[in-house]
This record gives sequence, C-alpha cells and structure tokens, in this order.
Amino acid sequence: MKFWDSSALVPLLFDEETTRTLVSLVTADPMVLVSFVTPVELASAITRRVRDTREARPIFDALENGWTVIDDYERILRRARSLAVRYGLRSGDAIQLSSAIEADTDGTRAMPFICLDQELLAAARAEGFPTLP
Repeated sequence: MKFWDSSALVPLLFDEETTRTLVSLVTADPMVLVSFVTPVELASAITRRVRDTREARPIFDALENGWTVIDDYERILRRARSLAVRYGLRSGDAIQLSSAIEADTDGTRAMPFICLDQELLAAARAEGFPTLP
C-alpha cells in the first residue's frame, strides 16, 4: 500500500517522462491511497489538458474506481495548517501530506509516499516517510 499525491497520478493518465516508472509502481502494488482533495486536483489537471472534457471523464472514472480516499477532514485540515507553516507548503500539498499521516494508522511511516513535487517530497521525508519514485 502506498500514498499517491496527485502529481504522481497525472502521469498515469497522460504520457510523460515519468509514466513508465509510475505505471510500474502501481502495477506492482495497485492499492492506491489518496487524499480527499485528489479528485478535485485530478479533475483540474485533466480538464487543463483535454480540450473536450467528455474525453476525460472515462479516464478519471477508471482511476477513481481503483483508489481508497483518506477523508477524516477535520483531523487532516487541522494538521495541514501546522504542516503548511512548518514546511512552507502550498495548501493542497499540506493537505496531501496530512492525509498520508492520517492514513499511517500505526505511526510507523513505513508506507511509501509517491510524489513528483520536490518540496512536498522533502516535507514527506522530514515527516519520516520513504518517498518514491
């Protein structure tokens, strides 16, 4: 099981430099955990790339059917405020990291955090998560 930031899911939808690596990761372990903000972030990313949003809907639906959403909003948002200040993260990134912490129910930080954003990766490492790719 791995936590996937939105930045790492986009290359699963569109051919990018990191697509092959990320497809390998999701194929090896299809248990995808995401934040409650991920559907909104991906909808935005898809519609910015696809002219006809009707084309994007089946892509998004297929991906959405394969993930588990972390959604304890109050706890996630409370912690996200602290993370935003501690690491200087953008709001969405703070929510993503806070969601991963919430998903880490045993507190071991053994679950990999998959992300392509370098600032968010650094914060995840500082919080004790192994990071990929």
